[in-house]
Amino acid sequence: MSNNDILLSVAVITYNQEKTISKTLDSILEQEHDYPYEIIIGDDCSVDGTKSIIEDYVLRYPKIVKAIYNKKNMGLIKNYYNVISNCSGKYIMECAGDDWWLPGKVKTQIEFMESHNDVGMCYGKAMCYNSKNECMNIFKGVMCDNFYEVLEQNPVPAVTVCFKNNLMHQYICDVMPITRDWKMEDYPIWLWFYKNSKVSYLSTPLACYKYSNESVSNTKNIEKQISFLKSTYDIRNFYAAKYGGQIKKFEDDETAKFLIFCQLLNSYDREKAQKMRNVLLKEHTLKNIIKSLMISNNFFAYIGKIIVKYYG
Repeated sequence: MSNNDILLSVAVITYNQEKTISKTLDSILEQEHDYPYEIIIGDDCSVDGTKSIIEDYVLRYPKIVKAIYNKKNMGLIKNYYNVISNCSGKYIMECAGDDWWLPGKVKTQIEFMESHNDVGMCYGKAMCYNSKNECMNIFKGVMCDNFYEVLEQNPVPAVTVCFKNNLMHQYICDVMPITRDWKMEDYPIWLWFYKNSKVSYLSTPLACYKYSNESVSNTKNIEKQISFLKSTYDIRNFYAAKYGGQIKKFEDDETAKFLIFCQLLNSYDREKAQKMRNVLLKEHTLKNIIKSLMISNNFFAYIGKIIVKYYG
């Protein structure tokens, strides 16, 4: 099978995920379809048993599974784009080394994309699991109709996406994300696709997303949470300047902490929300909290959850 025959490339990013990578790869390999495809794995110098597990899959599926073992730790962003640069399929899907796909994902999305030539990307819902592998009975992934809605929130679970490879390369040339100090690889992509192509939402569960205490977006370290949130606003401001739109800014870490608290409530991460609430009660003045409320675009969407969780 030559590269020209491949319809789908699956990008898998791993780092120290020996406990989950087998489930991830099995969920991809067990999909029922007849499409020629490849799995490109980028392991970012794992120091546990992740590499040996990947090597086993390469031996078992030499025509499908291809591994890239970084000689030195590249970090999430560079590792991601290194994997993307090695994807040769017409379409690309993603799956982190601790997430997994539900049966029928590939067939559902490829059939949709092949019958809708004007669509550059589609995505759906992801069932959420906590770090103990317990189903949280909530879903990530909501429908957004246009670029300006996505500029206010990230509606797309990366584990559910399917997008055209040629458009991804256009995005890389246009935005040059590898040169920017962004803490996430996915959100800037979704914004670009919403502005430069048609994006469709499939209202069905396609995959499972696992909350990890050590991930970039879910770290327990408050300073890292603040850095991640600031990066989100940097991305929004970049696109607002590029395509138009208004983004409210924050200038201090106290406001960032309050916004993180709201986001934690929205994600139902009670343990982290409780920790952040304690920080807020200790550090925040009434003036700063009022300032935070004025800046947080999504506050009123969260206020109901605050009342239920802490006053209900």
